[in-house]
Amino acid sequence: MKQIRFFIALAFAALAGLTSCGGPSDVKQTKNLIIMVPDGTSTSVLACSRWYKLAKGGEAELAVDEGLCGLVRSYMSDAPISGSAGAMSAYMTGLCQQSPNISIFPKANPENDFYPVDTTRTFQPHATVMEAARTQLGKATGLVVTCYFTHATPAACTSHSYSRNDDQAIGAQTASFGHDVLFGGGTKHVTPYIKSILDDNGTEYIEDDVKAFRSYNGDGKVWALFDRNDMDYEADRDPETQPSLAEMTAKAIGILSKKKNGFVLMVEGSNVDHAAHANDPVGTIGDFLAFDEAVKVAFDFAKKDGNTTVVIMPDHGNSGITIGSENYGGYSSRGLKDAYSGVVDFKCTVSALSDKLRAIKSPDEIPSVFKEWANVDITPEEEAQVRSHFDKQVTDYMNIGGSLNHVVSRILSSRTYFGFVSGNHTIEDVFLSIYSPSGKRLEGVHTNEELGRYLCQVIGLKSGLVAESDRQFSPAEKVFDGCEMSVDSSDPVNPVLTVKNGDKTMVLPAYKAYVTLNDERVDLEISTVYMKKNKSFYVASRLGEMMK
Repeated sequence: MKQIRFFIALAFAALAGLTSCGGPSDVKQTKNLIIMVPDGTSTSVLACSRWYKLAKGGEAELAVDEGLCGLVRSYMSDAPISGSAGAMSAYMTGLCQQSPNISIFPKANPENDFYPVDTTRTFQPHATVMEAARTQLGKATGLVVTCYFTHATPAACTSHSYSRNDDQAIGAQTASFGHDVLFGGGTKHVTPYIKSILDDNGTEYIEDDVKAFRSYNGDGKVWALFDRNDMDYEADRDPETQPSLAEMTAKAIGILSKKKNGFVLMVEGSNVDHAAHANDPVGTIGDFLAFDEAVKVAFDFAKKDGNTTVVIMPDHGNSGITIGSENYGGYSSRGLKDAYSGVVDFKCTVSALSDKLRAIKSPDEIPSVFKEWANVDITPEEEAQVRSHFDKQVTDYMNIGGSLNHVVSRILSSRTYFGFVSGNHTIEDVFLSIYSPSGKRLEGVHTNEELGRYLCQVIGLKSGLVAESDRQFSPAEKVFDGCEMSVDSSDPVNPVLTVKNGDKTMVLPAYKAYVTLNDERVDLEISTVYMKKNKSFYVASRLGEMMK
């Protein structure tokens, strides 16, 4: 009870302006903003990655080091440990959120809430920094990720849903928003419906074609997706079939930097989180270092451009990975070679090694596969475990227990001195790294919603995101008060709202950025949203005037 009262006090103090409210009063506004998120990166990953580079013969410095300036307290409105959907939604909206929501006003959870919740707005879509940058300032936008494009972090940028798992609604909203650039994974999520939206708004779509991606030099909107789901871990990536995160970041910046009003770009190192869930040190460190290469690309551009801010922060920690497991005795007198023994010999991730095992023709090949790809001599007992789990697939990347991947992870971890708290997200402050051309950065400890408000300050948004929410996403029954409304749910995934008043008829398809008024098309800034949880449409407030 004392803890709950403590957090309530903090929350109301923040609302009253008694704590730091997102940044210094003299924040340097810039034309461009690059937001970078290494998903699920515990702060300990920084040290693990620096020493790993040194153990592999490189230098210990990281690109993010140059901008390190503080910590971020990441939490939900009703839970101290964040999920990706709620954490990224807080960054994007400046409002503390819940899991598994995607950029909406949360509902009350009286037993657990320690942050004030506006119950009059429950489930209403909450406008995001990226949406307001487009609608208020005319900026170009882009997403670069290594997960599938409807995943929680990219979804929170320009989509709204009660559930992060509502891939069809999230995909349609992402497509309708008309990003100038979207690079990542998830070709299986490009349904005919989504493809029709891309065709309608003139987006060029490149699928599993790295040569076409690399040769693209157009000025229009472009998507390039690789793999049906997530892109490969960096340690397993074939550069002939998939570009690196740094390459995609450079390509995106090259396209967006041509836009006269500037741009907002979000870059996510998505697979750090996936590897941490699997307790895979090679995957975790490898993908964080790949993310760090993308940070260098962004920093180099920002320094040359002189009108770009780069803000880097994980959404939450994961697994508490660190060197110093319980079997690492005498740690203070053991050298770097000892600390990283085993892991420096791993040639692929847990996921890739599991796939290689599944592909063998005979179980007798199990020991040779471990030896070739991990330099591990497995015991007869370990081999028996592998054999008994051959047909056990991962059904949820956040919980690999009981799968072959879990067995492989345990075998490899036993040959290292890496320790893990769990395979879950963790309650910890995450790092903050910023490059600003003015040299003035947000410093100290801040909350995730304060970071959201800081992002608004950086690009100079003139009106708040709550006002933008009411402008773009008001309840249809309020906007069309006095009109006759009906819903066609013959396509339950994409329902259609019809509004009539006298001789006027307006048709509003869900998740599309246009309506028809007496059969004439009217384009919208942002698509209409249908919230399945409460079976409500949320629409642009200006449409009400058109129906009078």
